[in-house]
Amino acid sequence: EVEAANAERIRVLEEVQHYAREELETSIEKRHAHSHYRMSKGLLEYSLTERQLALGERFDEAIAVKKRTDVLSRRENRAFERQLADKFDTERARLQAAQDAEMDNLVQK
Repeated sequence: EVEAANAERIRVLEEVQHYAREELETSIEKRHAHSHYRMSKGLLEYSLTERQLALGERFDEAIAVKKRTDVLSRRENRAFERQLADKFDTERARLQAAQDAEMDNLVQK
C-alpha cells in the first residue's frame, strides 16, 4: 500500500512537471515571437550614411556602405539570436534542476 501511494505521488509529480515544462515552452515561444532585434547605433549610422550617399548620387560609395551594413546587420542579428537562445536554455536548465531536486526529494521520502 505504501509503494502504491508513493507510485501515485511520483506519477502526479511527473504529470505536474510535464505541464510546467509545456508552460515554459509556450512562454518561450511567445516571448521569442515578440522579441525583435534592434540595430546598434553604429549600424543605424551606416544606414543613414548609405541613404545620404545615395541621395547625393554617390552610388559606388553607397553600395560599399550597404555591403558593410549588411554584414554588420547579419552579425548583430546572429548575436542577438544566440543571446536569446542562451537565455531560454538557462530558463530550461533552471526548471529541469528544480524538477530533478523535487523528484529526488519525493523519491527519498
